[in-house]
Amino acid sequence: MIREPLYFGLDPRLRGHLAERAAGRAVVIDWYAERCCTSVTIGDLVVRVGDPPDAEGFVEAVPVEGVRIAVASGLVELFFRARPTLRLGGLPWSPHLAIELERPEEWLDFLFCRPARHHPTRIGA
Repeated sequence: MIREPLYFGLDPRLRGHLAERAAGRAVVIDWYAERCCTSVTIGDLVVRVGDPPDAEGFVEAVPVEGVRIAVASGLVELFFRARPTLRLGGLPWSPHLAIELERPEEWLDFLFCRPARHHPTRIGA
């Protein structure tokens, strides 16, 4: 369980548009990681819009503009330290939801201390 509410910032360019993008669905945040060359781990945060997973292992953050936020439980402590903001990422003609961390070095520490392999939970679209 979350010991205190988990809040997400919202990029100004996304304000007033998040609920429209979500279209009644939740923002689901997970992560993946792969160890390469026996000592280097690469990974990324995965942000999707869909039905929240039924699987245990996800917690609800404080909704943003009325949109539910489901976070993989393994990311909760990271997000408390790194202070995440939802933003638009990708190319101008194909934007998607992304996460920006105020303290990105926390993500590197997170990857360093995790198993060599993790794949995101499949969710409904």
